[in-house]
Amino acid sequence: MGERHGTRGTPPYLWCWPYCVCGQSLSFPARRDGGTFPSTESRTLGESRGPPPHRDEDQMSATARITAGRRAGTFGIAALLLLTGASLTTAQPAKAAVPAKAAKPAKAAGIDVECLGSFSRTFSPAITLTPQSVTGTATYTYNTCAIGSTGSGSASSTLTISCIPLAAGPPETETVTWLDPTGGSSVITWSQPTVVAQTIVFTGTVTSGRYLGDAATKITSGVSYVGSVIGCLLGTPISGTTGLVDSLLLTS
Repeated sequence: MGERHGTRGTPPYLWCWPYCVCGQSLSFPARRDGGTFPSTESRTLGESRGPPPHRDEDQMSATARITAGRRAGTFGIAALLLLTGASLTTAQPAKAAVPAKAAKPAKAAGIDVECLGSFSRTFSPAITLTPQSVTGTATYTYNTCAIGSTGSGSASSTLTISCIPLAAGPPETETVTWLDPTGGSSVITWSQPTVVAQTIVFTGTVTSGRYLGDAATKITSGVSYVGSVIGCLLGTPISGTTGLVDSLLLTS
């Protein structure tokens, strides 16, 4: 089996295990065949075991080359990152572009309401050949709007009139209720209307409520009244009339 220490063989602390205890004397049991181990002398762990075995020079050279290669590779990667400005952080995938919502049509500058519709007007008492004071009560329906909410309006005025009117009518005040969830309203004070061709033109101002301060313009066509004049001249009183609202415009 050879020497137990001082050679390039198995170190004594591995050779004797499990028969030795660290720091205690070593004794070897007798062999089963009646013989003895080459040496039965007692030794104590911790004694000098001689110089450590020398590494193979070729193995050391190979290890040195691997270490040098790793260092060179690390230096090369660091230099590449420095030159290119690359980041060590993992690149995050680009987020998909969110399509922009379609823009709502822009409201024409300065126009708050642009509608058309119809109206009806009742007269009390009915209009006859004899001029008399008559109260006219009008109801307007603004049911088609390019801008703003639909709505309904009401107005009342009193004037002296006969079958053939000499004037388009007196000034009047109209209250418009807007038919949207807010339930807001506007009070429009109209000046005395004027006759333009076959239409009546009103101009005024929003004096309270929604669109306060807006300029107001309304154009109506009294379709049925023209047809009623002949009957009135023949003795049939006019108790009411209907027509069209050609335009209602509120501008700020």
